[in-house]
Amino acid sequence: MCSSDLTPLVFGEDFILRGDPVPGQPELDAPLVFVGFGSIGQGVLPLILRHIGGMTPDRITIVTAEPAGAAEAAGGRGGGNPRLTAMNNAFFAVLQHDFAARLKWSVTPNFKDANHEPMVKIVGSRDLDARVGATVNLRGSVSDPDNNKVTTKWWQYNEAGTYTADIAVADANALETSFRVPDDATPGQTIHFILEATDDGTPTLTRYQRVVVTVRP
Repeated sequence: MCSSDLTPLVFGEDFILRGDPVPGQPELDAPLVFVGFGSIGQGVLPLILRHIGGMTPDRITIVTAEPAGAAEAAGGRGGGNPRLTAMNNAFFAVLQHDFAARLKWSVTPNFKDANHEPMVKIVGSRDLDARVGATVNLRGSVSDPDNNKVTTKWWQYNEAGTYTADIAVADANALETSFRVPDDATPGQTIHFILEATDDGTPTLTRYQRVVVTVRP
């Protein structure tokens, strides 16, 4: 997205067809994020790289839940290699289901005729300290306002933590589980674990809670 102090870029017909710079237009001095990368995004990417001064592939991030357009992002007509991130693949469907449920709420007068998100909580502190080699206990609780069945899963949020190597938990699907702080962790690093809870309503709805463990000397 463009920073607020930049003059908006105008894609006039002459500019796109001839490829000439638009007089008076500044270079784009900001990162650019594509949210979704369908046919429009795939078509616009090469134009941006070709015609906007200062825009290089390493400053472009593409957030998409679909593999479509991966070849375009990796090079092809775009002539570069923007960051194609799939980090939200796990969240994209959840967001879509949440949106669908909210639409249902807006047209359904009876609470029981729509699905509602489960409640998930961390039992105890969500910010913990632990030394290398220590066992960290994780504990959560869940409930559902519609009395739907709720499945749970603990998973490591590598993108958020500064210790990024994979850590196994004793039982990923149990509300109470544990993990051992790895020997190669260093003081000051953080390890993030997410408790994910998903109900079996229609559409399925998911909620999250996070525990952050800081490695201490």
